[in-house]
Amino acid sequence: MYKKLQRLLALAGALMMMLAVLPAGATDTPVHVHAYTAWAIVTPPGCLTEGLEQRFCTAPGCPSDTQKETRTILPTGHNWGSWNPTKMPTCTEDGVEQRVCMNGCGIAPQTQALPKLGHNWSAWQVTKPATCLAEGSEKSICLNGCGIAPQTQPIPKLTHQWSAWTSTKAPTCTEKGIESRTCPLCNSKENRDVAALTHNYVWTVTTAPTCSKEGSRKGVCSRDATHTTTETIAALGKNQTEGHTFGAWTTVSPGDCLHDGSEQRTCSACGRVETRNTGKGPHKVRPNWYALRQPTLERIGQKVRYCDICDKIVERRDMTREGYMYGLIARNFGPYVKDLREDMATLKDRFTPLVFSQEGETAYPIVTDDGYYVGQVRLNVLSDTLAVTYQMNDPATVVDKTTEMLFLFKDMHEATIAQLTGIVSPYRFGEVIPLNGQTSGVVDVRLSVNYDRNHTANRPFPDNGTYLDGVTNNGVVLQEMTVALTQAGAL
Repeated sequence: MYKKLQRLLALAGALMMMLAVLPAGATDTPVHVHAYTAWAIVTPPGCLTEGLEQRFCTAPGCPSDTQKETRTILPTGHNWGSWNPTKMPTCTEDGVEQRVCMNGCGIAPQTQALPKLGHNWSAWQVTKPATCLAEGSEKSICLNGCGIAPQTQPIPKLTHQWSAWTSTKAPTCTEKGIESRTCPLCNSKENRDVAALTHNYVWTVTTAPTCSKEGSRKGVCSRDATHTTTETIAALGKNQTEGHTFGAWTTVSPGDCLHDGSEQRTCSACGRVETRNTGKGPHKVRPNWYALRQPTLERIGQKVRYCDICDKIVERRDMTREGYMYGLIARNFGPYVKDLREDMATLKDRFTPLVFSQEGETAYPIVTDDGYYVGQVRLNVLSDTLAVTYQMNDPATVVDKTTEMLFLFKDMHEATIAQLTGIVSPYRFGEVIPLNGQTSGVVDVRLSVNYDRNHTANRPFPDNGTYLDGVTNNGVVLQEMTVALTQAGAL
């Protein structure tokens, strides 16, 4: 590096001298620029020694045809080859390996130890199989072939694989039995005793004991019927509940609603007496009935009778006023649907034909299923609308609002069984129903009422009775309605 620095300083000095001798004002001469060749190796570098390389200027007009630059090349260092063994390792001794510099610099090879292998033992090999009666043995050898003696170890004895116990001699009631088992691995055999079964007597009473006399029984062994025995059954004694000859139960005390009664019986053989509780006796009912709640048309009354001993109510009955009828179905007066349509033979509904061509109010009777006229259905036609209401003859009559049913049909054939047996009313009483130009129709009304038969405003109204006008027969009215319903249905 020092020599290279010297050359650069010399070159700089020569350049400065050249610039100094140029005449003043000589600005037309161009400055020379070197054009060097590529670096070329003069002396190759070694592993530990520097090399040398140089280059030359080839540009025209160079002050010196030999103008050149030089520089050193750093040492390459050793180029070590692969490690090669010179002595192979064994199970117990290290080996040796070496490598040399591939540059051929003559340096001594490098060496290092190869670790000893250690024994490479094989899997254990059975040399003597184990049995249920004796141990076996097995060995392992070194696979490296170092000549060391094999390792050995014992194999534990096997466990007997006993079969299930099987009977070789069945036990009896009085003698032991024998059962055995074998090991299929070594053909060993074991025996063991089976305890005698003992007798299993099934007992039959031959003479039943009583409270004062002994009885007897016979036992037959279920395993061997030839083995039998007999036993005495002790008398049951007076304090036992069985074996007595009791008479009939007789009443000691009948008891009442506040006190238990009792009865007893006696054994004719030993005199044992048994008593039992017969529970509370009956109430002593007073003969008179007392009104607990008076009947009204809103609800049924109730009457009660009391016990003469405990004063508790012991009997209840509904109480009604003469003529009061509860929960009767009331319908519009008209022909029965069962007489108009065969498919409705089980229904009690009635159809009333209507005419909407004239405005105004029309009234029809409301008749209960027991044949009483109790009110009127009022139909009011106004400006192509219809409003249906009802009015009871007796203001005290009670109508269950939850049962109100109002049906309107164009004709009797429009009605269905599902509609008439439903629980939801298609229309409400008092609401305005658009007619939309309809000139006729059919009404069906159903109510649940509580009414008074004896009230002067209510009267019997049979199908052959007298109509509201007091003159026309109901049968004639029904016939006219039937014709109107039939003709409307045929249109």
